Amino acid sequence: MFPHSRSVRAWTVTGVLLLFVFVNFADKAALGLVAEPLTRELGLSNSEFGLLSSAFYFLFSASSIAVGLFGTRLRAGWLLVGCAVLWSLAQLPFVFSAGLAVLLLARVVLGAAEGPGVPLAMATAFSWFPASRRTLPSGLLLTGTGLGVMVASPALTWVAGHYGWRSVFTVLAVAGAVWLALWLAFGGVGPYATAPAPRTGPGATRADLRAMLRSRTWWACVVGMFAMAWGTAVMTSWLPLFMIRALGYSSAQMGLANSAFWAVFTVGCLGVGVLADRLLRRGAGPRRARLVPGAVVLLLSAVAMAVLPVMGGGLPALLVILVLLPWYGLFMPLAQAAIADIAPDAQRTRALLIGTGLGQLSALAGPYVVGVLLDAAPDATTGYRHALWLSAALLVAGAVGVLALGHPERERWRTVAAPSADSSPNNNTTQGVVA
Repeated sequence: MFPHSRSVRAWTVTGVLLLFVFVNFADKAALGLVAEPLTRELGLSNSEFGLLSSAFYFLFSASSIAVGLFGTRLRAGWLLVGCAVLWSLAQLPFVFSAGLAVLLLARVVLGAAEGPGVPLAMATAFSWFPASRRTLPSGLLLTGTGLGVMVASPALTWVAGHYGWRSVFTVLAVAGAVWLALWLAFGGVGPYATAPAPRTGPGATRADLRAMLRSRTWWACVVGMFAMAWGTAVMTSWLPLFMIRALGYSSAQMGLANSAFWAVFTVGCLGVGVLADRLLRRGAGPRRARLVPGAVVLLLSAVAMAVLPVMGGGLPALLVILVLLPWYGLFMPLAQAAIADIAPDAQRTRALLIGTGLGQLSALAGPYVVGVLLDAAPDATTGYRHALWLSAALLVAGAVGVLALGHPERERWRTVAAPSADSSPNNNTTQGVVA
């Protein structure tokens, strides 16, 4: 039974959506956590495991873009239900014996279901709050991305150690089913949901994609997210194995260290938002408040990736992993805020989803490329060194691109009036990026 108070209902739905994001990222991290026993039992090479990890991202970006273009025709609540059903079903091939081809297909389906997950959760949570009260629920949902991996790392590692690696995917399938039951009982779209803009008649608009593609700041955000997504995909898939094979940690130590890594990320998600808001209140422009800090976090992680391969194990390496390495992920909220600064209201969701989808394309290749580098190297240490140095170079390139292209205070693009029955092409007001 639903709570009678709208405020209680709003926070109840937000709590259920937090669990949605939590399970989303626990699913994403699971394969890396069981990489050692999975590759050993199935006889997978590093390249094959890298391909299996990359399969998650085959349709991840495409599904996010597709929902951004066509998802407004469906109710967000039912889209979330569809995601949860596919999540649970995609775990089953890992529970039972299956060949590499079937596992690849399962990861493709899982990635397609999870691609639009976080944006859908955000949009649904926002439908329960007026614009002046959306910061807290937004920040709360973002913490779910780190909490999902932080809690899953030790918990699923323990499950794998006591009941076998396949049991991890049983737990995740059940978690998806439990979330679905909670959503059907307590979920729903709130009173502040925005109706789709009319396609014809007064007030109708259509997206000016050409103006978006001409925006230097939009491309700065895409370039930065491209570097960030590479780091996220590689670290999620290979960091656990790196800590075991190259740094000499046990599985239990790896689980705790991986959990601490994501705990730092979770705290950083809230901290970077507070910092950006404070800079804006003190008169800093969007570039100084969002994109300069975004470039800095990419560079901090690049330093960590550059020095880790030559440090060996022990406490110094652990401190680098915990203190410097997680910062690349904090570029995402800063980039999305920068896009929101320049995009008109009617195009904001589309600009965010398409920009995020393009930025996430690097995740498709990252885990596989690392696997190829490891197989080509004479030993694991050399292979990880090459992989981390490549990742560091991409993060540096991303930071340079952000600083060179990003000037949100100089531009804003506008919507394009949609044609009406009594209008001619000459009457349509087309505006590109404006200074």
